[in-house]
Amino acid sequence: MKIKGCLYLRKIWNTVHNDLKSDPLLRYIVILSLLVSAFWFWWRMPNFVTSDEFRRVGQPMKVARFLITDPGPDAIRRLAEEEAGRDATTYLHGLALFPLFVLIVLTGKLDTLVGVSGAESVFDLWNSVPGWFWMASLTITRLLNVILVVSSVYIVYRIGTVLTDRRAGRIAAVFTSLSLGVIHTAHEVNEDTPGLFLLLVVLYLSIRYVQTENQQYFLAGCAVGGAAIAFKLTAGVGVFFLATAFVLVAIDKSKPVVALWQPRLLTYGLLLGVVTIYVGIPNLLLRGPEWLIESRIIGGQASKTAGAGIPIGYSAAVAYLNGLGLPLTIGVTTGVLATVRRITLEREYIGGELILLVGLSVYLGVYFGLWRDFRTHHVLLSLPLLTLIFGRWLSMYYETDRSIARIILVVLLVTTTLYAGAGLYQFTNDPRDEAADWLESEADPDATVAVFSNSP
Repeated sequence: MKIKGCLYLRKIWNTVHNDLKSDPLLRYIVILSLLVSAFWFWWRMPNFVTSDEFRRVGQPMKVARFLITDPGPDAIRRLAEEEAGRDATTYLHGLALFPLFVLIVLTGKLDTLVGVSGAESVFDLWNSVPGWFWMASLTITRLLNVILVVSSVYIVYRIGTVLTDRRAGRIAAVFTSLSLGVIHTAHEVNEDTPGLFLLLVVLYLSIRYVQTENQQYFLAGCAVGGAAIAFKLTAGVGVFFLATAFVLVAIDKSKPVVALWQPRLLTYGLLLGVVTIYVGIPNLLLRGPEWLIESRIIGGQASKTAGAGIPIGYSAAVAYLNGLGLPLTIGVTTGVLATVRRITLEREYIGGELILLVGLSVYLGVYFGLWRDFRTHHVLLSLPLLTLIFGRWLSMYYETDRSIARIILVVLLVTTTLYAGAGLYQFTNDPRDEAADWLESEADPDATVAVFSNSP
């Protein structure tokens, strides 16, 4: 098993190395993604951008406190009651911050940190912990976010390349890098970024399964898909990637009905996915599926449909406009509509293209049809899907009319870069920093300030 794992890692490394060697522009795309994702990543530190970011970093502290102060079954029960592990970020950020915890142990600060981590108020906790700890924690976790975003951009390039050609991969990767929704998510510790990375891996494995009919791609996709769902429930769209790939492989056989009957493959795939989800969500492992249904699915759905006065689809449209900008939104919409028209009228398509469209249709159907009130990061997982379809369409159109295709590409590059630049500037000039400076200079030393309990 260890040798096999090394061989897989070697294969991945060879693929990345060959892409960088074969396409000199790819390294510049990776550098672009790194620059825009890491630009001013330290904004608001040691403050947190949102209370959700605070919880993501604070969860490993809570786990450490329970396990150190009272190791045993009772600590596990209390962890479940406190909902310290709502998703797989507990593992991810716990591993990322493990060297920092080791340093705390070696310097004899563990008792202090464990003691203050039990504070009832989030505000008290933030003020009790030394600023250097928050600075170090945010630096590690945000840079991890940046790595995941840059890796996602490369996977987008790889998918575009295997779907069409390197030009399509470059177009999709560049516009994914410049999408403000992707950039903004890279600057905040969250569950969306690892969910996006894993979902793109599932998409790639699904496409490769259709192209090669190698069942290892399908099984690997099931395992990775389970991990994606453990981070982000809406990454469940990966199930539709795999299901579409499975059907496409079957109908390509001489006896499609017989080919669809593969109980062993489907059973193994289901087991891999379910086990990964169970293990990946600590609270699901500790409290069972009832907790997941009541707390994450029914409860989450209720919160997203709470805006009764908001028209269906309005909030989603605004989120896409915020995440892509108006010109790129028009561009990707054109690409999707042109692709659907070609498939329906000319009956010309490839399997990977159908996988993309099915997954995107499910995603858009959920957001536009069911949810009324959500934020830009909720549509993050679909942004690379849109740029991939757009990249394939523009690359194919380039073969028909190069001059028009070049004009479209230049216009969208300029406008999207300007929009992304304006978004990046906001990181350097956050109004909350101005408010903090004003309080420091104008407020009396003994003045009282009202704060929200979840906003450090």
